[in-house]
Amino acid sequence: MVFMALCTGCTDTPIVTRSELDQLKATWKEPKVSIWYYVGTKDGCNYFTHWDVDGRKTYRISDNEQKMENPFTVTTDEKAWRVMYWGVQAKGKPKDREWEPNQRLERTGVPPAAQP
Repeated sequence: MVFMALCTGCTDTPIVTRSELDQLKATWKEPKVSIWYYVGTKDGCNYFTHWDVDGRKTYRISDNEQKMENPFTVTTDEKAWRVMYWGVQAKGKPKDREWEPNQRLERTGVPPAAQP
């Protein structure tokens, strides 16, 4: 699904407002699975993917509404994605930022396509 959204030029990925994104971040089905990733920036929008038990969904938001530190171009390389401390993950948030490099894949030893 993310691959399709990234390859079709953004038209299949819903655009959300800051308040809609905040509502999405506060909603999950399984806290052990729920995780948000920043997957890159394209055409003035930042893209985020949310994994949960029912699969993954990708959203885009204007860079004016959701700024990103050190943005990069949208990519399907999951190792380049950033883990966002949103939703259930917010409890583990470091004091200095709301994201970390995606080292989760290396820690689990599971190929990226099989994550979560």
